[in-house]
Amino acid sequence: MSNTVTTVKRTVTGKKCKNLRNKNLIPAVISGPSIESTNLSIDFDNLKIVLKNIETANPFELILSKNKYQVIVKSLSRNPVSGKVTHVNFMALAPDRMVRLGIPIRLVGISPAVKNGWGVIMQEIHKVQVSCKPELIPSYFELNISNLEKVGDNLSVENITFPDGVAPINKIERKKVVVTVVSFQKKEVEETEELTNEGTEEEEELTTKEKTFAENTKSTDKQ
Repeated sequence: MSNTVTTVKRTVTGKKCKNLRNKNLIPAVISGPSIESTNLSIDFDNLKIVLKNIETANPFELILSKNKYQVIVKSLSRNPVSGKVTHVNFMALAPDRMVRLGIPIRLVGISPAVKNGWGVIMQEIHKVQVSCKPELIPSYFELNISNLEKVGDNLSVENITFPDGVAPINKIERKKVVVTVVSFQKKEVEETEELTNEGTEEEEELTTKEKTFAENTKSTDKQ
């Protein structure tokens, strides 16, 4: 499969984009230093390339009106029910411009705490925001969790090895916790609390309905 996406300009916007989707076309937008924000559409066959590249941060080629752009997927929207892609936002790259983007984090290795059954890994963030030039964009970062030996151990963004020319966008990003070992008991408590909260909400809803019914009954009796 070629790593090139072919698109066409679109004139329809808003609710009319539903007609595009009925024709197996997905509305999209491209913007960046080398091109003004432009509405376009992409067919489902080309969408496969987009989905493949969103799993990493690899730039790929986008063709629009015979012009070629190196792009990345800035954002992607899905239907909350079907999960189908409903919109794609492309960012065009310029060789001489720094770019900010999220790079996926892949966990490697086996945590002794997990291997020994003392806890589970909780991944708190899945991407790290970095700044670099387009030619230096890494596909992903690896974070080795082999040193997480007990419950409470964690690794942050600063534990990731960054190549030259690539760095977190700021100190706050660098300090973010990526993974933590949590106990099974804590996880079970959190799940129990969620179920309890759901049950409480249902009870409150029933109580409200009962009160409303009682009040309506009293009003009817008075009449």
